[in-house]
Amino acid sequence: MLILQTQHITVKTKYLVNNNGTLMFQRRVPLGLRKYFQNKHNIRFKLTGKHSSMAAEIMKYAKQTDALFQELRVLLV
Repeated sequence: MLILQTQHITVKTKYLVNNNGTLMFQRRVPLGLRKYFQNKHNIRFKLTGKHSSMAAEIMKYAKQTDALFQELRVLLV
């Protein structure tokens, strides 16, 4: 989570991390699904959009990972 702050407003953004100046989408992989991700704890995607479209890009990745995690959970049942 990254906190963006100006004089009048503070915004907390979920799944957004700053990696040495590179903005990235990062999400924790659920414990039961880590075997599908080489036991990695997080998945990351570099955000390529401009700041005006960054929220839309984060939302797109969030929906994609939600769907992926749901599909993998169905495989486990």
